Amino acid sequence: MPNIRGTDNQAARAKWAADNKMALTVDQSDLDAITQNTAKLAIKSVRDELASNCAKLPEVTGARDVARIFKELLSTPAKSRREINGVFFRLKLKNFFGRGLRGMVYSFLKLLAYGYRSLKPYKKQSKSFLNEINIVEIDQRDELHKLIKNQNPFEHLIVGASTTYKNRRIEIAKKAYLK
Repeated sequence: MPNIRGTDNQAARAKWAADNKMALTVDQSDLDAITQNTAKLAIKSVRDELASNCAKLPEVTGARDVARIFKELLSTPAKSRREINGVFFRLKLKNFFGRGLRGMVYSFLKLLAYGYRSLKPYKKQSKSFLNEINIVEIDQRDELHKLIKNQNPFEHLIVGASTTYKNRRIEIAKKAYLK
């Protein structure tokens, strides 16, 4: 019975095998035909004929052919750097002009931004390190809001949490803020 979910034409392959007496085939939607052909497999002479016809098939060489193709592909020289750069340039041109006016303008602006940042890079910000950690264990919304708006880092601990939790949070905060 051919598998109709495959990507190749298994029905044609099954019909070819049946025409050459190497297999039995049926239409998969006909349950009576499936039952009758399955019953034929119980007959020894039918099984022997199918086996002898299959034995006459030539040896499978597909893997050898594929290996030969790969070997040929690997032995051909790779493209030179000049050819690779030419392909890259053509692809960049297609990318630039192939996206319409909006894409072209976007690509141009992106190129300008790269040029500007190469001439005038971002200023390196100096990191400010703290001498001590501000540890807060409160649950009042207004006080927390003031701390958040203050711009100074703080470590907020849950009110009533275990000492193991608090110690671990303080340890993590020391690694993050005290360098």
